[in-house]
Amino acid sequence: MKICILTLDHPTNETRVYHKIALTLARIAEVAVISRMGISSLQSNPALYLTDTESKWSTLWALYRTCRRLKPDIVICIEPWTLVVGRALQKRIGARLVYDIHEYYADAFTERFSPGLAFLAQRFYLMLERRWCRHADLYIAVNKLIVKKLLTRQQQRSRSIIIPNYPAKDTWGEVCELGGSLQYLCETEFDLVYIGGLSNDHGTFKLLKAISLLKRELSWLKVLIVGRFHFPGDETRFFKELNDYNLNAIVFYQKWIAPDKIGVLLRRSKIGLWMFNPSNQRFRKAIPLKLLEYYAAGLPVIATRSVMMNELISQNKTGICVEYKSTEIAAAIKKLLRLPPAALKSMGQNSKRLVEEKYNWEMLEPLLLESISSLIPPPPDPSGDQ
Repeated sequence: MKICILTLDHPTNETRVYHKIALTLARIAEVAVISRMGISSLQSNPALYLTDTESKWSTLWALYRTCRRLKPDIVICIEPWTLVVGRALQKRIGARLVYDIHEYYADAFTERFSPGLAFLAQRFYLMLERRWCRHADLYIAVNKLIVKKLLTRQQQRSRSIIIPNYPAKDTWGEVCELGGSLQYLCETEFDLVYIGGLSNDHGTFKLLKAISLLKRELSWLKVLIVGRFHFPGDETRFFKELNDYNLNAIVFYQKWIAPDKIGVLLRRSKIGLWMFNPSNQRFRKAIPLKLLEYYAAGLPVIATRSVMMNELISQNKTGICVEYKSTEIAAAIKKLLRLPPAALKSMGQNSKRLVEEKYNWEMLEPLLLESISSLIPPPPDPSGDQ
């Protein structure tokens, strides 16, 4: 059996695409991940293919050509736009089509519009996504809410499975070898770490303000921020505030670090941060993978207060939930950093225990393998035995 995984916006070695889906399916099939970014490795299984294109639109054609040449039995589409390619391959070569529904794309698309146009933009995007995915043979969704929003009841009952985006236990190595100009990160111990998207709704500027409130009292503070900016204006504002608050000696920023190296840096940190604007409904609907990755690395966390975060953090004694205010974020940081080392370590152990016992990818692998295998029935027994 051959499987192709198509993605526009994720590197070939991205955590979910490669370390979870591709590596799991490589146990039962020849797997190829095709993208316009990441690394190339054609002789391995999973094989990693890079398309020689820069724009998303030309990448769609490149994805189609590469995938058709490989003649897969199953095509897994990671983003809505790749469904156009998947549907073409379904019709041309009879490949079975799978849609990995792991993000609220319609909600994210809506955020670039003014409130007056947001509803119309969301309905338009949902209409397109529903139209493109309606021919899929299987839907893999990260939670029930995203399924109900996108699929009909018939699709939910007959063709969908729920596989949350939990971290894999063995994704990260133990040796910190980033090489080149990034090697200094492996020689630094960080007090705080934030991994994820950077924008106003991601709490980026609340966090910078909170750090600025702490810098005099905690002059030794070191903060690692890794992520991409959603809008050019946010990037400009980020570096302006970094200078205005005089935080360049405190905040270490990197746009991207290889997914298999993230865990090593997390282990060099004391506290993980997950900030989000509570008025943004998209961030309230599912457990964020980044927070669970903090747990996997054994970190206590500070997060914006919500019902879900309270259940996950406060009730399990893995950190502190705070209001979405810079002063409260700063107070929570100071409180945790001033705890006795044993108390901070206990929180981190609670975090790691949750991943070991409940929130891990390994528990989900059998469902994925069974569901994908069912799409391609085994060949008939040549002997005719039943």
